[in-house]
Amino acid sequence: MLKSIIVAFLSLLAFFSFGYEKSITLTAGNYPPYQSPNLKHYGVVSRIVTEAFALEGVEVTYKFLPWKRAYKYILAGKLDGVGYATKKSSRLEHFYFSDPVFEKKRVFFHLKSTDFDWNSMEDLQGLKIGALRGYSYSDEFDEADASGLIATQRVNTHQQNMTKLAHGNRIDIALSTIDQGYYALQQVHPEDIALVTYHPKMLQTAGMHLMLSKKVEKNKQLVEVFNRGLRKLKQSGKYDQYFMESQRGDYIKP
Repeated sequence: MLKSIIVAFLSLLAFFSFGYEKSITLTAGNYPPYQSPNLKHYGVVSRIVTEAFALEGVEVTYKFLPWKRAYKYILAGKLDGVGYATKKSSRLEHFYFSDPVFEKKRVFFHLKSTDFDWNSMEDLQGLKIGALRGYSYSDEFDEADASGLIATQRVNTHQQNMTKLAHGNRIDIALSTIDQGYYALQQVHPEDIALVTYHPKMLQTAGMHLMLSKKVEKNKQLVEVFNRGLRKLKQSGKYDQYFMESQRGDYIKP
């Protein structure tokens, strides 16, 4: 009887100590500076996800795939998940979501020499606003643009926007997330980064989460494992450090 109790106790202890998988395979896309096969550490968000898991003893492998194919694989449980995605109500039935890995913060970039301030769409009247083709921003911004209250100049890439802002004053402000804006400047005009800043008021924020398939049994526990590691990474100060490094262009390969 005593022997049976001891065996049961040791088995239970082993489960709680080693009861989760030590590896996970995530899909990723080419979305610099967050994720890219062409960046050091596969981008800043990939580094954060990798190191948060590593703090809990889990090794991450990445497979870079187009989003539509990746989504099908995750949905079917052929891959464990994706490093970051938006948490939509339509996805809750099929996926586990972690605590927010980071926030996409969309702001207006401008030259430091420009006296720019805004609180409402009316404050943007008369300004030439750089935006991306095919992008929907906040409802308020999209409605103001459609009605003609504000005037946007649409281009295909953030790099084109930053060129128009930093050279020739062809636009007054450029709309971008903070990280993508600095990455674009590093790509095309690193010498002009000191001339550019962004307004602290955000047009839009969106939380991004680790998204794991519910078809994979281990994933329910791995979400909690990841959350623990992410908290540790933030407490260590490395989380903020990595985003600062990314904005400096440290992850761009020579």
